[in-house]
Amino acid sequence: MLLATVGRGLYKSGICRDRCFRLRFLSSSPLPLSLLSRQLYQTNARQPIEHFRKSKEKDVTISVTSKHEKRICAMENVEDIIKYLKMNSFEDISTYFIAINKCSKLKHPNAIDQIIQIVHDKDLPLDVIFCTTVLKYLGMLDRFNLQRDYFEQWFNKNENGLIPDYITFHTIINVYLKKNKLKQALYYFYKMIDDYNIIKPAVSICTNLLSICGRYRDLKNAELIWKKIKHDCDIKIDRILYNSMLNVYAKCGDTIKMMKLLNESDDINEITCTIIISGFLKANKIEEIFNFFDKKIPNLLAKKHPINLKDKKLMILKSIAHLKMLELLNDDQIQLLQFHHQQFLSIFENKLYPNISFKLTSVSTTDMNNLIESYVLLNKKSWMKSIGDIEKILFQESNYLHSFHYWTTDITNPSQLLLDLRFMSIKTSIFFLRYAMTCQRDKFKNGPVQVFCNKYNVANKIFEQELTKWKIPIRLENDRRNQSILCLNQEDVSLFFQTVPPRHDCLK
Repeated sequence: MLLATVGRGLYKSGICRDRCFRLRFLSSSPLPLSLLSRQLYQTNARQPIEHFRKSKEKDVTISVTSKHEKRICAMENVEDIIKYLKMNSFEDISTYFIAINKCSKLKHPNAIDQIIQIVHDKDLPLDVIFCTTVLKYLGMLDRFNLQRDYFEQWFNKNENGLIPDYITFHTIINVYLKKNKLKQALYYFYKMIDDYNIIKPAVSICTNLLSICGRYRDLKNAELIWKKIKHDCDIKIDRILYNSMLNVYAKCGDTIKMMKLLNESDDINEITCTIIISGFLKANKIEEIFNFFDKKIPNLLAKKHPINLKDKKLMILKSIAHLKMLELLNDDQIQLLQFHHQQFLSIFENKLYPNISFKLTSVSTTDMNNLIESYVLLNKKSWMKSIGDIEKILFQESNYLHSFHYWTTDITNPSQLLLDLRFMSIKTSIFFLRYAMTCQRDKFKNGPVQVFCNKYNVANKIFEQELTKWKIPIRLENDRRNQSILCLNQEDVSLFFQTVPPRHDCLK
């Protein structure tokens, strides 16, 4: 508390208004005494003796104020805080700052509004730090409208002669960036640029804004931000900024603009390449991915761009491209199916898990799903041909350390097994539904056939269509206890088991 009060007094007196001090003051952690002393000395190096003499003269005031602040910090009821502020005539704005901080921790935005009204009623002089901190807390408590009103009152109307600086805007914007609230962050970003054009945005702010624009597929605002970045001579557009904008185009599937921007960049690495490939995957332009690997990347390497071809994410995306090709090919395109499957296996065994042939290796659930799906897609003309390879992966490959599974138990009935398809792709899920009903039907001897899945409505429709293709069509029923569980009609299942022998094709 003492340090905060000292800092407040020194800022108001003009002793330490440098950026470093203000940034540290606005952070949640207080400055250590040694660091504060060093910072103050550096800021006022020409008059250290006079500075500390002035500080000493204010010790009595600081001591009295700190007692009030400690009392406020000990209060756990906002009504007591408001009453205490009204009953005492504090002249130092830092006391109200402490009260607002306490009410913020107690999650009472209305109390913050009351404290501000007390400050206004007492006609206390405001400073930018106080206003910035109040606006920050209002943002943290999701009181955007109230925050906006106070911003207008304090800064736009200029009644107090206050002018927001870049720290004010960056503090508020960062609150909304952390909360993934793009609309509110953009409101202050545009206000910073358009209404206060002397203020330049930090590269980190621009990067984070573009990142959230990509997450929400907001191409319009991303391009407006990018335009402002390009026209700001104070901002150096580096690899991170380029990648952030490329990521927006990739997430939106706009591969034409993505490639145009790529050609403008002179600093490209493997992260850039993964963004480009992700964009092609999003747009379902698989041939362009192989063209990028075969032609574009060699050209970039020839121009001395630092691209790590062994980057794991890059290899994962390339393997997914081959998996997508397996999905797109017709079941009679045997040679192409075999080619892309072999390419997928080569990446899996030589790039992603190079030690798996001779050493116990941990394999991610996603990669296990992709490996199994590659065999399913290879044998799309006759699904049962994939059973041997998939059984080998699951039950015979001793070096494959993984948590991939397709069975789980019912919480309410431990003896009841559920077919667990929650973490699988649609293709893999359909395979295991067929596999369980033809090769492991004995697992259902203790109860009905139940399927555990995510995205209930989507799964319900897909499995409903699948079960109509079987030699004995099976109806789906809803589980009353859990909407994530699909039940196969028991009469249909009994007829299916009687009609279709074990390990025989279930399809018509």
